[in-house]
Amino acid sequence: MRTREEQIADLANLFGEEGTFSFVDDLDAATKHILEAERRAEQRVRAEIARDIEKACESVMGIETPMMQGDNLAVTLCSYFEDMEGEADDNGWHPRAIEGHDQVHRAIERHFLKAIDAAREVG
Repeated sequence: MRTREEQIADLANLFGEEGTFSFVDDLDAATKHILEAERRAEQRVRAEIARDIEKACESVMGIETPMMQGDNLAVTLCSYFEDMEGEADDNGWHPRAIEGHDQVHRAIERHFLKAIDAAREVG
């Protein structure tokens, strides 16, 4: 893979062939193009990672342990937050139970995204 500087130099040379700009303008334009391409690629990677984490968090909610007696993490969370107020949904869970489940689910997603962002900064 070529370095950023190599890509900028090649692109600046292509701009320079047309002879419409000075070398400084060509280099500046090439730098802007390369940096924008890098920014877009980073956004695509971040969005893909976020989608993968969202899917992974759904599978985390299905984790079971013997202590849960056949229930999974999602059911355990809903049971913990259940207060029997409000109208139950089609699955029989009340609004507070669903809210607690959703908050924990989002917290797990944020945790993984933060950890991945930190790891990418180191790498």
